[in-house]
Amino acid sequence: MPHDSSPSSAKKPHWSNDYNNAWVHWEYTPEEWALFDRVDWRSAQLRYWLPNMIVPVALFLLSALLFQTGVFQVGVLGAVSFILIVVMGVLFMVRVYDYGEARKRHKARHHQTQLRITLARKGVWEAGTFFELSGLQTVRLTSQPTVLCFRCRHKTYDRTNNTTYNYSTINVPVPHGRENEAAQLVERFNEVIRETKQYKGYNPPEPE
Repeated sequence: MPHDSSPSSAKKPHWSNDYNNAWVHWEYTPEEWALFDRVDWRSAQLRYWLPNMIVPVALFLLSALLFQTGVFQVGVLGAVSFILIVVMGVLFMVRVYDYGEARKRHKARHHQTQLRITLARKGVWEAGTFFELSGLQTVRLTSQPTVLCFRCRHKTYDRTNNTTYNYSTINVPVPHGRENEAAQLVERFNEVIRETKQYKGYNPPEPE
């Protein structure tokens, strides 16, 4: 009988047995927790509002330039304004999911007194509230401050059953003294990403 080497016949990814186990529990001081909120929430605000503010600023500068050069035309300004508004709408739709998820995390951190993070294969618990890491694309570790940055892609379907993708970024500052542990987590999550791609078509064996 020929050997089937397709992904569907591949062995079960070893990390699937570790799916429900916690990888780390991190406790934070009040100062570290406040930094946590600033890093994650403020970065989300910048990612959302800064691109959206570029369009009205560009429109204002363009209008001022046309007036100054004496070539102002209502038709030209109207056409350019329409294009910029469309671009602004696209930027808004692309960023709104990430902003909404960051806002949920911000509220969770402020409505809880438990200054603790739990990281596991399937997601992050911030003060006891779960945030899924489905569709994890990249994970990296920054410095000054030391932060774990998770980038996820989420598949959604509209009313016509068309597939769209939303992206979100979760920033988890690393408490003092846990830097080596965080570096190990980066390797562990990267292994999950590699194996997820390798076994994307994994088909579990039919039970007897």
